Amino acid sequence: MPVYLFNVIQMLGQCSIPLGLLLIGGSFYDLMQNFGVSKNYRTEVAALLTRNLLFPACILLIVLLAPMINEIQWMKQILVIQAAMPAGIFAVVIVGNYSEDKDTAMRSIMATMVTGILTMPMWIGIGLMLID
Repeated sequence: MPVYLFNVIQMLGQCSIPLGLLLIGGSFYDLMQNFGVSKNYRTEVAALLTRNLLFPACILLIVLLAPMINEIQWMKQILVIQAAMPAGIFAVVIVGNYSEDKDTAMRSIMATMVTGILTMPMWIGIGLMLID
């Protein structure tokens, strides 16, 4: 394979994260114009229960109970960090691609990001105690 193809691939790889952030930022800008919470906060509560409570608890249960061979014990550390991250902001882009309700995705993202400030350190602390 010619060297210039590797250079092109490397340059495209270096652009992927900034382009993704621009795409998400543009979507956020459009959605924040008419942003409002749902009636009775049902969407937000469901998102918080799922993303900030149920998902991290399930992943930490896997960390605690799943057998891991000694060569990949580092995988438990990665799972602990992944479990603590509640807000998948790329969901706005995906929902937009399939012409679904972006407002619901935005409500879910905003609720979990704000609450994640408190829950992320808690889940990481619990996970690190489980690993040790």
